[in-house]
Amino acid sequence: MSRYHFVNVGFGDCTILEYKNPINTESKVIMIDCGWGYSKQSETNVAKYLKNEVGIPWIDVLIITHPHYDHFYGMKDILDEKLLVLEIWGSPYQRRFGDSSLNLDEYNEYLALQESFKALGTKSYTVSSWYSQAITASAQLTILGPIKTINEDAGREVHDGNIVVRIAEGKDTLIVCGDASDKNLQTIMAEKFNLAGCNILRASHHGSINGADLNFIKATKQDKKTIISTKAGVKQGVPDSTALKRYGDYSANVLRTDIKGHIVFA
Repeated sequence: MSRYHFVNVGFGDCTILEYKNPINTESKVIMIDCGWGYSKQSETNVAKYLKNEVGIPWIDVLIITHPHYDHFYGMKDILDEKLLVLEIWGSPYQRRFGDSSLNLDEYNEYLALQESFKALGTKSYTVSSWYSQAITASAQLTILGPIKTINEDAGREVHDGNIVVRIAEGKDTLIVCGDASDKNLQTIMAEKFNLAGCNILRASHHGSINGADLNFIKATKQDKKTIISTKAGVKQGVPDSTALKRYGDYSANVLRTDIKGHIVFA
C-alpha cells in the first residue's frame, strides 16, 4: 500500500510519500521538502508527524526542491529528533553574486544543514531533469526539472532551479512542483515530458500566480485533484485569486492545507 501525505506546515511545503509492503515489514519514505521547521513558524513538526502519524522513524530520500527557509528549515527538526536520513537530493542551482532571489545567509544555512547530515553519514546528490529511479517495484520517480544546465542562464532565479518531481504508481501519477516558476514549468513542457497522466497535482508556490502557468495546468488531467500548501495573509497575493481560478477551472477538486489541514490520499 502507499499513502501520500500533504502535511499542513503553514506557509511552506512538506509532502511525504509512504510505501508499505503488505507482505513483509519493508517500508520506504520519500519526503519532498520539510517546511519552516517548528522552531520558526511551521504549523507542524514534520519529524514528529513522520514518527507519530506515518509510523516510520526514518527517511529514505529527502528531496529539497530549493533552498528557501519554508522548504528546507525543517531539516533542523529532523536532526533534533535524530531521524535517520539515508539520502538528500538537492537542486543543481548555484547562487550567484548579488542573487536577489536567494539571500546569502539563507543559502549558507541550507549548506550548513546539509553538512550536518553528511557528518552523520547521509549521502548527498544533486538531481536534474530526466533522472529516474524505481522507488518500489510499482512506483517510478522522475525528476522533470530543472534542466542540468540551469546555471548557464545568467538571468536565472532560484525558482527556475526548483526541483519538480513526478511519481507514477498504478493508476496514480503525482506531480509535486515545489515553488517552480513559470519559466521552469515551461521548460518542462518544452522537454516533451508526458504530463497528461497527472491526476494529483501539488500546485506550485503556495498558490502564487508565478507558478500557475495555464498551459502546464491544462496539460495535466482535467479531473485531477489539486493540492495547495499555503497560508493566507503571510505574503501579499498568495494565494492569488487568478491562480485559484485556473486550478479550479482545470481540476475536479482544489484542496488547501490552510483550510483542510493535513491531506492524506491512500
